[in-house]
Amino acid sequence: MLPAAGLDTAVIAELLPCVVDEGRILEPACSSTLPDLHREHARIDEAATALLAARDRLDALVALTTESGVTDEEACAAVAGEPKRQDHSGISGPR
Repeated sequence: MLPAAGLDTAVIAELLPCVVDEGRILEPACSSTLPDLHREHARIDEAATALLAARDRLDALVALTTESGVTDEEACAAVAGEPKRQDHSGISGPR
């Protein structure tokens, strides 16, 4: 239950002396674990917020990429400023 709650092994090692196994789940044996549990809750909240922000930025990038209409490698290379390839006629430029 503790790893499933997002706690790492170091925190679990600190909390184990204060929990008892009542059969189905671990139960708190003392309230001294509350500060640690609140700290871990805040840490997980911060991580979740950061992940949601990253997902929002990724969604925006996907939307901008879709709207740009750039679909082939040569067009992507041109947008990235890479040198244009030459075709068989010797004329430089996109194909």
